[in-house]
Amino acid sequence: MLASSGCTWPLNTQFSHPFVHLPVPVPVSPYFQKEQETKFWMRERYQRVPILGPVTSGGAPVALDPPSPDEVVHALERARNVEGGVPLLHEIQRNNVRMVIEPIADYVDPPRVYPLIGPAQLHHAHYKCIIYFTEVTRVGWP
Repeated sequence: MLASSGCTWPLNTQFSHPFVHLPVPVPVSPYFQKEQETKFWMRERYQRVPILGPVTSGGAPVALDPPSPDEVVHALERARNVEGGVPLLHEIQRNNVRMVIEPIADYVDPPRVYPLIGPAQLHHAHYKCIIYFTEVTRVGWP
């Protein structure tokens, strides 16, 4: 795996002396840079599971926040990618984007023992995300 700074060792070293290695920056393709940034963004924001406190008997447990519009747009991009067109030859755009995020189910499983955690209850929160948009495809070939 290439380092995020663009420098790798020992493949990009200059040998000025047999025992001295000076690293030289090697440019990283923008494709790989964006791929690493997207992977970091998803891991930092959405791939962590929060551990909530115990469920009290005073009220029903409430789920965490519904999916953010950013998370919904990232999922749509993974399903139907818009990038990669050829400018002025084949372009795809999404216009008039509207999102509806509705809760479907919100329930808690009975207590059970999980390895390395102990007794816990799993809280399920399911949402239906509907995206309405107008997809415009422009083909510039005569």
